[in-house]
Amino acid sequence: MNARNKVHAHIEGEKVKTSLSTVLLAADVAAKVIGPPNGWDNLRQKYQARKIALISRPGIDSDRSHAVVYIGMSCGSLCGAGKLILLAKENGEWKVSNKTNLAFLVRRVPKKSDPTWSTLRIRPTLPRISR
Repeated sequence: MNARNKVHAHIEGEKVKTSLSTVLLAADVAAKVIGPPNGWDNLRQKYQARKIALISRPGIDSDRSHAVVYIGMSCGSLCGAGKLILLAKENGEWKVSNKTNLAFLVRRVPKKSDPTWSTLRIRPTLPRISR
């Protein structure tokens, strides 16, 4: 499964139904757009967008009856949210059986060599999902 997750899936943009204006970008293109020198300003200028949505490949259990998907949104280097969605197969169709928000806690950590400098450490808080 690890090797499969390193390969990006092709999404057919014309089949994505949403009420929002959507532009599909490959992960490497999105990384370049929000990268140096202007970071998130590049995204805003080039696409008139403020957010990037992320969708994982589904992780499916061995009986192929349950799956989990991560959906996230990023709007800046310290801005974003995520959700884990648990799916169950019922009568041959995938249905949402549970979903939970992920919280990202950000705290400043002083650097030992320079007490005036700090870095940010982001730690996801993962909730327990039960079936």
